[in-house]
Amino acid sequence: MKANLITCLALSLLTGQAGAAAVYTYEGNFFKGFSGNLFNDTHRVTGSFTFENPLPPNFALADVSTLVLDYTVQNGLGTISSAIGTTTRAFFSVATDATGLPLEWNFLYISEQGRDRLDAESAFLPAINNSFDSAIMGSAGAVSSAFVIGTPGTWTLQAAPVPVPGAVGLLSLGVAGLSFFRRTCR
Repeated sequence: MKANLITCLALSLLTGQAGAAAVYTYEGNFFKGFSGNLFNDTHRVTGSFTFENPLPPNFALADVSTLVLDYTVQNGLGTISSAIGTTTRAFFSVATDATGLPLEWNFLYISEQGRDRLDAESAFLPAINNSFDSAIMGSAGAVSSAFVIGTPGTWTLQAAPVPVPGAVGLLSLGVAGLSFFRRTCR
C-alpha cells in the first residue's frame, strides 16, 4: 500500500501534468461579399477557444461564454483576444456532436476602443438553415464589412497539457522522503 502511494507520488512528480485543457480551433471559409475597401477574398474568421475540459458529446445548444478560459478571434484584419483585454462583447453558444466537436454554434466577439471597432462572428444554426461568417472593421467613422453565407467552417479539438504547480511536486517529494525516513528509523 505504501509502495503504491510512493509510486503514484513519484509518477505525478515526474509527469508534471494534472490534466488537459481543451482547445477548440475554428477555421472559417474565405469571405465572398464585401462593403467598403478593407476586406478581400483572402480574409476569413478564425478562432481558438480554450476550455478547462472538453465539451461533452451531444451537448445541447447553450451559452458557454463563461466557460471559455482564453480566446483569440481574427477576422483577417485584426485580432480580438482575452490577452489584449479590449473585448467589449463576448458571446459563444455551442452544441456538440457525438464526438464532442461543435455541431451548431454562434460566436460574436467585439472590440471597441474609442471610435475603432473590430467584430468577428460565426454561426451555423441548422434549425433555421443559416450558416455565416461575418466581420466588421471600423475606424474613425469609416466602416468596412465582409461575409460568407451558406458554408460553415470547420472545427478541430486539441488537448493541451496543464502543468502541475511546483508546490504539488515539492509536497509529493516531501511525503516520499518522510515515508522513506520513517521506514529507515524502524
